[in-house]
Amino acid sequence: MQDSAILPIDRLQRPLPAAPSRFDGTIASFVHERMEPMLPSVRAVGAFHAGLVAYLERPDATFVVRHVSGLTRRERHRTDAGEVLLPGDNSPPWWVHSLLWHDAWPPADLGAVLEALPKHVHDAQGIQHANSAGWHLAHLLGVKDGDTDWRRWPRRDLTRRMVRNLHPCNHFFVPKAEWQRVGAHGDLHEYVAWVYRKRYRSVWSEFLSLAGGTAPRPRSQAGDLTLTISNATQTPPKSSGRTGRRVVVAMHFVCRGDRNVNDLGDGTFETGVWKVSLQHAETVETVALHDNKNAPSYRHGRVLGWRTVEHEGSQRVVFTVQQTGRPQRWCGGGSGEKGYRWSEPSTKA
Repeated sequence: MQDSAILPIDRLQRPLPAAPSRFDGTIASFVHERMEPMLPSVRAVGAFHAGLVAYLERPDATFVVRHVSGLTRRERHRTDAGEVLLPGDNSPPWWVHSLLWHDAWPPADLGAVLEALPKHVHDAQGIQHANSAGWHLAHLLGVKDGDTDWRRWPRRDLTRRMVRNLHPCNHFFVPKAEWQRVGAHGDLHEYVAWVYRKRYRSVWSEFLSLAGGTAPRPRSQAGDLTLTISNATQTPPKSSGRTGRRVVVAMHFVCRGDRNVNDLGDGTFETGVWKVSLQHAETVETVALHDNKNAPSYRHGRVLGWRTVEHEGSQRVVFTVQQTGRPQRWCGGGSGEKGYRWSEPSTKA
């Protein structure tokens, strides 16, 4: 439980709107009818922005950034230049959003607030947040860029990462159903950017300057396009009860240092991109990631679904996995950096 004197969770009584499991309409109707009720007030965002800008100018600022390989959540780390990082998953922006949405952003010193924010999903208990209401937190500007050499991150880079991680102008909300596709929808990004530029116009330009990079172009016409969301997911079938055909039920990958892994902050993660047979992707039940074949897995669990992506000119598979169970030993059966465990032959006639 967090310190209520710093994070006034006792004031967070109003339930957040629940995410829809299905939607079929225009992008504009989705944003204004479904997503907009999740947005903090203009006043709350303005107050947060002013406090954050002032805090980032302090020489003793601590930078709350998204966890990358080599950083441990909840622990303070120091760059080669002496800047202090405090890495976390999605739980810090969940709490920031909930506090702002309830108009409960505390007047206390922002440094104390940032220290008190939960840095791990298991710490994010006691309040309803966007994820618990069925929403996935998406970003207009990415919070990860593949650069894991955090010891060499300069202060301007740390500022950019922290702003993208915590600032509500970088957050929008899509239902967990099909969040991978909807959260990456380019037309939705452009319409949200257009809405935010109008709604948060007093801070929008300075937010973009601090966040760096190229933001989606604001485009009102994108609101006229169709958006469809269903709760159907691409879930792997179970192998039990099949006929005599043996199928892959577990996959082990050598994935050093969480390379290309996306921790979703709610006890699930996305693997990197892997060249595997779609036939095997359809039957696999568990996935484990190892630093090497002799080391136990550091990520492992039940496969919730999978999707295909284009990577370096070929089709690859990304698995979504629920972290469960104990570390697993490597199992062979595959070549190179892949190992497969197969089902036992069926004894049915």
